[in-house]
Amino acid sequence: MSENTVRGKRVFISGPMSGIELNNVGEFFRMEARLRKMLGAEYVYNPAREWIDSKDERSYEECMRECLSNLVGRTYPSYKRIDVMVSLSGYNKSDGAMFERKAARMCGIPILDQSQVEAMEVD
Repeated sequence: MSENTVRGKRVFISGPMSGIELNNVGEFFRMEARLRKMLGAEYVYNPAREWIDSKDERSYEECMRECLSNLVGRTYPSYKRIDVMVSLSGYNKSDGAMFERKAARMCGIPILDQSQVEAMEVD
């Protein structure tokens, strides 16, 4: 895929966290950097930032509420809606990531897989 479908868009990263070393933080941050710096996304919601900021003091349920609120509600900054979701590899083994994908589909938010984003040409 050569067309950059994330430039100027507001992107939500979804993927497996629970049960993965350091909650898969490294993969979330690698994807955020690619989306932001290399592909020109306007805004990237990275749930790994929430996990780091909370110092793992919030429950799974609280984290899911926060993620879903950011996915289907209006996000900070500017209180705009998410334009596209990017699913990291392994999403299909995560109940939370599968639920986020279903919510995105039901709300008409396009979904890209990690491999599609990695195949995009860098501007």
